[in-house]
Amino acid sequence: MQNETFKLSDVEIIRQVIDGNVNAFESLLKRYKEFVLRIVKKHVPYNEVEDVAQNVFIRVFEALATFKGKGEFKQWLSTITLRTCYNYWKKAYRSREISMISLTERHRDWIEDVISERSDLELHDKGLQKEAGEVLDWALANLSAEDRR
Repeated sequence: MQNETFKLSDVEIIRQVIDGNVNAFESLLKRYKEFVLRIVKKHVPYNEVEDVAQNVFIRVFEALATFKGKGEFKQWLSTITLRTCYNYWKKAYRSREISMISLTERHRDWIEDVISERSDLELHDKGLQKEAGEVLDWALANLSAEDRR
């Protein structure tokens, strides 16, 4: 049975998986494992390759029903593989934190200056908004009811 499944086209195997034969997905996994690993090895650190490749196949399995069969499965798979690699880096950079203690004193001073400048600008902008509101209120108060409308 396994050899028979391996001889089937990608579209036929996908149809089997969608129809409920989830074990047929194993033949796609075996067929494209090296292909996915080659792509992933080029885009993520070596110690993360297996995890990212596993995530690729999880995403492929979950999205298999969306494969329309218009293009080649290998192209669709490579797109998912690359997106999974990009998502790895997004997550890695999003969770990257640097403690203030690890910065040099010069860097800490620079950050504090930027924060205080931003606060000063925001305070200045709020002052200008308040002043503009007061001028508007004064102007409206000096108009007749008909002109205010």
